[in-house]
Amino acid sequence: MLSYSIHLTRIKPSLKPFHEPSLVRLAAASSHCSSVLKVTNSGKNQSVAINMSYPLLKGTIYLTYKRITNLDLNRYLIDAKNITQKHAQKADAIIEQPYMDNVKNVYGMLYEIDGNVASQSQFYVTDSLHHFVTGSVYFFAKPNYDSILPAANYLKKDIQHIMETITWNSD
Repeated sequence: MLSYSIHLTRIKPSLKPFHEPSLVRLAAASSHCSSVLKVTNSGKNQSVAINMSYPLLKGTIYLTYKRITNLDLNRYLIDAKNITQKHAQKADAIIEQPYMDNVKNVYGMLYEIDGNVASQSQFYVTDSLHHFVTGSVYFFAKPNYDSILPAANYLKKDIQHIMETITWNSD
């Protein structure tokens, strides 16, 4: 059985390397995930990158949090779709699964990408006002759909869990 929890917490301004007090931090623990391996911050565009490594599966879920300012939301949505569409040439299919939780203010899209592609799952979630998170799955192996399908399905469930349990801090 998978033991997993997702927490989004406010980062205090005194903590380094984060300088923006309203940025959120993702912390995840899974039986196959070696926890959050790498967290990087780019103060320029108020983004945080988090890599969740799964050594037994030879895969990683790459997450990026971005703070929405001004008219960034539309650009972020277009970027998320464009990144997924880069796989269209080699993909057999790209299946879009919208996600909406009006109670928690979480809206997003999960893209399942079938075929011999570099990434089998991509997603984004947002509250449409302040927070935007994108994620993608990549394996450290030659893209052979049949061989990595069980691992891809496993990580897709983790992504769905992230989407379903993410919460936002009040600004």
